[in-house]
Amino acid sequence: MFAWTVSSFGSLNQLQLSTTVPVPEINHHKDVIVKVRAASVNPIDVAMVGGYGNVLLRSLRQCENFINWNNDSLPFPLILGRDFVGEVVAKGSSVRSDIKIGSLVYGVVPAQQQGCHAEMVVASDTMVRPVPEGVLLTEAASLLYTGLTAWSALCITGDLLWSNRAGKKALVIGGSGGIGTIAIQMLKAWNLHVVTTCRTDAMPLLERLGADVIIDYTAADSMKNLERSGKYDIIFDCATNITHYTYIPFLKDWSNSKYITLSSPLLSNTDKFGLMAGMVKNATEIVRSNIISGAPTRGATIRWAYFLPLETGVNEIHALFTKKKIMPVVNVVYSFHELPEAYARVSEGHNRGKVVIAIDKETSQVP
Repeated sequence: MFAWTVSSFGSLNQLQLSTTVPVPEINHHKDVIVKVRAASVNPIDVAMVGGYGNVLLRSLRQCENFINWNNDSLPFPLILGRDFVGEVVAKGSSVRSDIKIGSLVYGVVPAQQQGCHAEMVVASDTMVRPVPEGVLLTEAASLLYTGLTAWSALCITGDLLWSNRAGKKALVIGGSGGIGTIAIQMLKAWNLHVVTTCRTDAMPLLERLGADVIIDYTAADSMKNLERSGKYDIIFDCATNITHYTYIPFLKDWSNSKYITLSSPLLSNTDKFGLMAGMVKNATEIVRSNIISGAPTRGATIRWAYFLPLETGVNEIHALFTKKKIMPVVNVVYSFHELPEAYARVSEGHNRGKVVIAIDKETSQVP
């Protein structure tokens, strides 16, 4: 099959289009093989070209191979790409009954597995769902990686449960990116009051997504505006380069409030120091961040969040997607042969939503 591959870690020049990549096989009774029609490009794809996360991801891959009696010799040639949409062409013996041969599905593959920037991809049926009616395939291809990242941050790391969501106040920092746009919609679907930050040109978009208060972070008085908007139960930092200590005073005192960031050093530390030493370094850094920030002295905590491939999250996201309560924002669509340009676009940052790769000309049509 054809696929974009990386044969060694380095710059984006390592991306090569190959036509001789083996077609993926079903190795587990819950596996689904999908002929890809569109896939999105996420920042982690760009980072992984340079080897980001290789130490921890290699360890996860080895554990999976041991459990599944698989001798796959990843990482090279490595296929990147996490979320996708396409047609089911084969499935294992115990796959969900709503996933049928020939049906359109959308899904996601974890970073330790071969990705979807290819003609075919194999994924667990726990991470795949039928495409809802009236949804563009480019939208379906953009949802589950960012969606599960946002859901994991808010529900697992942030403890936002069905029983305690309504009426809380959340601040989403960097609301105009792929994760931020989904997080805002999730929080509003759960009846939270949402304040968010973005650049001036993205404010109309976030207003359409339902944010209650939108603050231009390029304005001189942006921090004062955040303070005026009140104290927050949860601060979800999707994109900032500003030290998190700046935001701790905005958390509610003694109400188990949380500052959650996606910019953790977990993977970079394991890359630099090795798996065991890197994990010790990570534990030290998260404790140190909490102590120096003073968050525990006001009943708050700083927490790191990550993409977690949990079926519970997929189920909730799929329900919201089916009801059109959350809809991915597609910024730009590239053809499959333009994939290096799409990676370059993502690496530049400041995208309004997701960057998508279309395999065929009909991909953007409603199924």
